Amino acid sequence: TLPHMPGTYLLLVILENLQKATLCLIYHVIIAALTTIGRTTHLISGNALMTLTQLNGMNWKLG
Repeated sequence: TLPHMPGTYLLLVILENLQKATLCLIYHVIIAALTTIGRTTHLISGNALMTLTQLNGMNWKLG
């Protein structure tokens, strides 16, 4: 039988760290994508609001 502790434990630690690193990376990618989408949407909706405001001759307060 294979020695249970050192190799298996090391492998588990490596896998766990890889999993954490992967999750962290995925998290950052998702956050970056959401931020970009959010900014783009905000710009588009902001421009649309400003256009509508100009068309209606009103002054909307844009947050």
